Amino acid sequence: MSHALLYTFTSFKQAVEADTSPKNKKTITSLCQLFGVHYILNFSAPIAEGGFLLPNHITSLLRLKEILLELIRPELAGILDSFLIPEHLIRSAFAKGNPYDVDHY
Repeated sequence: MSHALLYTFTSFKQAVEADTSPKNKKTITSLCQLFGVHYILNFSAPIAEGGFLLPNHITSLLRLKEILLELIRPELAGILDSFLIPEHLIRSAFAKGNPYDVDHY
């Protein structure tokens, strides 16, 4: 599983680095980082057991995750629309109310 995640993250990172659109670069970079942070946190036990991840690292990663979510929040409506997923399938707080009103959190 970890090899597949590393491959996916590496591919995502390379695609982001190859993107020359300055308009999208910041948002896509934040999404890539969020992807990596999410999976490090979800699979932190084996990483911590190996001594590569300390409790203060987890605290820092949780803070980084919140920062990244704040960075992508203004772009969330466009990101969700780009996947053409019907709102009733998303089942998130974002899909309730006006999805273009990013201040409803």
